[in-house]
Amino acid sequence: MVERPADWERWFLDQKEVYRQILDAIADMVLVKGEKSRMLWANKAFRDYYGMSNEELRAIIDAPFNEVDYTEQYVRDDLQVYSTGETLDIPEEPVTRHDGLVQIFHTVKSPLRDQGGEVRMTVGLSRNITEQKRTKEDLARYREHLERLVQERTAELSSLSERLQIILASLAEGIVAVDAEGRVQRLNPAAEMLTGLNGEQAAGHDLSEVLQFTPESSEGSAGTASQAESALTSLFRSNRSVAGHLRSAGGTQRLVSVHASPLIGDSGAYLGSVLVLRDIALEREVAEQRLRRQKLESLGLLAGGLAHDFNNLLTIILGSISLARLGQSRGEPIEDVLTDAEKACIRAQGLTTQLLTFAKGGAPVKKVLQVGGPVRQAAELALRGSAVKLQLDCALDVHLIEADEGQLAQVINNLVLNAKQAMPDGGQVTISIANAELSEMDPLPLEPGPCVVISVSDCGMGIPGDHLPHVFDPYFTTKERGSGLGLASVHSIIQRHGGHVTVCSSLGNGACFTIYLPAVYRQEATASVKPLAARMRTCLRLLVLDDDEAVRQVTVAILAYLGHRVIATGKSADTLAAYNLARDEGDPFDVVFVDLTMPGDLDGAVVADRLRSQNPGVRVVVMSGHSTDSLMANAQEFGFVGALQKPFTLEMVREILAKC
Repeated sequence: MVERPADWERWFLDQKEVYRQILDAIADMVLVKGEKSRMLWANKAFRDYYGMSNEELRAIIDAPFNEVDYTEQYVRDDLQVYSTGETLDIPEEPVTRHDGLVQIFHTVKSPLRDQGGEVRMTVGLSRNITEQKRTKEDLARYREHLERLVQERTAELSSLSERLQIILASLAEGIVAVDAEGRVQRLNPAAEMLTGLNGEQAAGHDLSEVLQFTPESSEGSAGTASQAESALTSLFRSNRSVAGHLRSAGGTQRLVSVHASPLIGDSGAYLGSVLVLRDIALEREVAEQRLRRQKLESLGLLAGGLAHDFNNLLTIILGSISLARLGQSRGEPIEDVLTDAEKACIRAQGLTTQLLTFAKGGAPVKKVLQVGGPVRQAAELALRGSAVKLQLDCALDVHLIEADEGQLAQVINNLVLNAKQAMPDGGQVTISIANAELSEMDPLPLEPGPCVVISVSDCGMGIPGDHLPHVFDPYFTTKERGSGLGLASVHSIIQRHGGHVTVCSSLGNGACFTIYLPAVYRQEATASVKPLAARMRTCLRLLVLDDDEAVRQVTVAILAYLGHRVIATGKSADTLAAYNLARDEGDPFDVVFVDLTMPGDLDGAVVADRLRSQNPGVRVVVMSGHSTDSLMANAQEFGFVGALQKPFTLEMVREILAKC
């Protein structure tokens, strides 16, 4: 029976071999103390930390290298365990190592009781948590740093978002944001005004439901709603600009430019797009006014060459007439000189046709055509009277295109004039025309499919690299007297035709402009054509309306020579009266010829409409000197049986009548 404290201590020491190997094997420090905090035994981890043996430890209360404050706290903790008999958990306490290094330990002190339950000793278990505490403190500091950064970034983003909202709200351009599926996410105020929808109404809806947009290149074509939606989807996934008409929810139509910018993530995935809508109606109107002015300036450059050619032709005509008059008075044959005069007139007609074609403006009046002829005519017109030669290389079986012949001629004229001015000492302009097949992999902002490629190149000094990005900008010019509108008009016209134009050049190597125009297909008529003589109708009763007396006389003479009965009038009222009178008398006119343009009177189209309103079966031929008028190009679509282009020959009149 152990009764006294000294006996308990001896008993414990006698049993230490039982526990030594177990306690020395653990990494935590174990220390057993008796009364008054006297050290009795420590495991290997504790002895190594203090650098002392158990015999040395039993001689002290605490190591001399420990701070006095630390030792006093250890004693107070021991006394608390003794007095309360309860385990004491000390989360953190500093302990000095034998080399002076202070580390932090988590210590748990527990009482050791005798068989009667009385506290006789204490045992302390200490775990080194210095690294854990340091890591925890580092994590705390890092977390605090991150929280501060998050707060700062949140404040910056909030400020940036507010500024962005102000910027978006102040923009005159409409901004539409869509996600990867094409659903609208956001509209700025300008976009709300253009679409007629607020942001809440548009959010979540498909882009085609919000933007009722028709590109200019597809206007007038009979496309389905699904085709229009497909075109819009193709637009917002591409990085390009397209002009067209936007219809708001309220029905208002606006001419706008839509520029799409795809959003691509770090992984290359498509995230959505931002579309910028800009009202370009006023800009287009101003550009068209400038374009008309530029045409006049371009015509001035052509005047010298045209005057030279016309004077030559007039010399042939007047000389032939004089020779015919002399030959007739002498009884000599005059057929040859009259043939020369006729040929000169036909050449003059070609010049006026080219000139009218070039001067034509406004929205494109498209028709299906072979591109080779108009390109050649426009290029030859631009180079008349100059020392520059033309080389035209046209591939076989070039696709048809749908274009405004006049505006196409203006494009070629501008490019060739530009090339001619780049070679003041003469040279050669080379124009090549070929077919091409565009694929989705091509970088051009055009739909895949067949197209016609027209390239115009020169051997001039070329264009500096820093000027190339601006050659199509309005007013950009390096010429002393240049307007800076020629190439801008080229770019505008080609865009209106659904095409694209590029330029390639370097100093000293000339320049090459390349035009891409979508190709179309049309079934060619295969029916055989009978000879004119077999189809000619004779002894028709004809009515002619023309405000020019000389033209009336010539027309009547030609028609009479062909064997027809003709009445001519100079005013629309007389024409209407004459037609109605002949009808009432039972001798109606078979065909009516009307002049399209008559200053101070009804034009031919109105006269024809009035004749049809009272006589649905009337056959009317329209005559005009304006070859580029859309009515002349599509006469049958306007209800005419044919169109007679002034000036005309007897054979042209014969052919028209054969079709009536």
